Amino acid sequence: MVGTLESLDTGLSDASELLELVEMEEDTAAFEALVSDVAALQRQVENLEFRRMFSGEHDAANAFLDVQSGSGGTEAQDWAEMLLRMYLRWGESHGFDCELVEASAGEVAGIKSATVHVRGDHAFGWLRSETKPARAERSRRRQRLGGLPNG
Repeated sequence: MVGTLESLDTGLSDASELLELVEMEEDTAAFEALVSDVAALQRQVENLEFRRMFSGEHDAANAFLDVQSGSGGTEAQDWAEMLLRMYLRWGESHGFDCELVEASAGEVAGIKSATVHVRGDHAFGWLRSETKPARAERSRRRQRLGGLPNG
């Protein structure tokens, strides 16, 4: 890691000096080479950021995602189903294989619970921060306007 950071620092210093020479000489070929070198440095930084973000022991593994409606009746169950659809779409749009392993239907609408097996590169790393409760709060104004039933 230290060697990579030193390499990046040296590369940026060299690029800065080369930029000054390119400006003085107005050398377009050297400028194009410099742009290519800076793009390579940017890829190295992005790789470092990726490695830092996914440095956990299990980050490269597949994951199981569990959605629970908790308490709150029909509205909570409806909200849980919306979250499930959101996670399924997110997974598919990011190239993960998402298999619905289990789903328990709600009494009126939505779901009580669901489990999804998410397979793909760093699936656990991407999903590990999704451990908090997601809550939908009722808006009194919206209720008065007929947007949500009193559940």
